[in-house]
Amino acid sequence: MTTKTYKTAGWQRFELNRRKMLANYDLAKFENAKRPLQTEHGNVAEATLRSWLNDFLPDRYGVTSGFMLPPVLEVNHPVEYHYDLIIYDRLNAPVLASDLDNDKSRSGTSKMIPAQCVKAVFEVKARATQASSTTAAKKLQELSAIRRFFGRNFFSGVVFFELETPPKRSLKILDELIPDSAQSRMLDTGCILRCTPHEEASGKLESFHGVINGPTSQPPLFRNFLDVRMVLEGGIPSSTNDTSFGIFNVRTTSNNHQQHFYLRHISRTAKGEPGNYRGVTVEWSRNGFTIFILDLLSRLGTGRRFSPDVVGGLPFGLEFDQPN
Repeated sequence: MTTKTYKTAGWQRFELNRRKMLANYDLAKFENAKRPLQTEHGNVAEATLRSWLNDFLPDRYGVTSGFMLPPVLEVNHPVEYHYDLIIYDRLNAPVLASDLDNDKSRSGTSKMIPAQCVKAVFEVKARATQASSTTAAKKLQELSAIRRFFGRNFFSGVVFFELETPPKRSLKILDELIPDSAQSRMLDTGCILRCTPHEEASGKLESFHGVINGPTSQPPLFRNFLDVRMVLEGGIPSSTNDTSFGIFNVRTTSNNHQQHFYLRHISRTAKGEPGNYRGVTVEWSRNGFTIFILDLLSRLGTGRRFSPDVVGGLPFGLEFDQPN
C-alpha cells in the first residue's frame, strides 16, 4: 500500500531543528572517535538540546543544567540533585548559584534552583542502551526523596539522541525506566531523536499504569526492522500487531469531526502484579519528536499529557498519511 502525505504548518522547521541537533551531535562524535575517553558528544547532546529549548519555550520558562535545592536537606543522606536539563519558572525562581557549563550560552550556565520552582527535569543521553537507561533511571529515582517539594504538575523524563541498530534478541532498555512501585518517580515522557539506520523515525516515550489482561510481554524495541522500513515507506506488515495508525481526532464544530492518520510502530513493556502493571511505551513515527514537544508544552501549560483529541484545528509540526 502506498500513501500520500500532507503536513501541518511548522513541520519542516521541527524536522530541521531535529536534524540540526543530530548534526551537532554527529560532528562531536566524529571528533571524539579517537579519544581515549569518549564523552564529549554526550556533552554536546545536552548543550544543543538545552540551547534549542531555551529559544523555543515561552520566556517564562528557563532552561539550564544544574542543581535543585529542596528547602529541607537530610544531612544523614546527602544527595546532589544535579540534572542534565532543568526547566524552571524563570519569572519567580531565584538563582541561588551559577557557574559556566561546557557550552557558554545562557542555557549552558549551570544553576542552582529551588526545587519548588522547578517544572520538569530530564536526563539527556547520547545512545539508548541498557547501561545509559540504567544510569538515567537511577537519577530519576532520586527524585522520589524530594517529590513533596515539587508543584503538582512536575514531570520528569529522558531524551536519548540515538538508538543504534539493536541485536536480534529483545532489548530491555525500557525495563530500566519502569518504577518498582507507584510511589517511585521515574519517566513521565521522553524521546529518542533517531534510530539508525531509519533516521526518519523518532520515538516518543511515555509511561503507563493500568490493568492489562493476560501476561505481559517484552517485545524488542523493533520486533523486526523490516516492519519499521515498511511503516516509513507506507506498508503495513501483517506479521505483527505492533504497527498501526495513530489518529488525531479534530473537532471543528459541535457536529463536525475530522480524523487524520499517521503510520506508527509501537512497543510496550510492563511489570508488576497481575492485573496492575506499570510500563513504558515507545511510539516510532515521523512525528515522534514533534509529539514529544507538543506533550512537553501541554504538561507545562495545563499539567496534562498531550491528547490527540483536539478542538479547532490540527497542532503544528505534524505529518499525516493519506491512503490512495
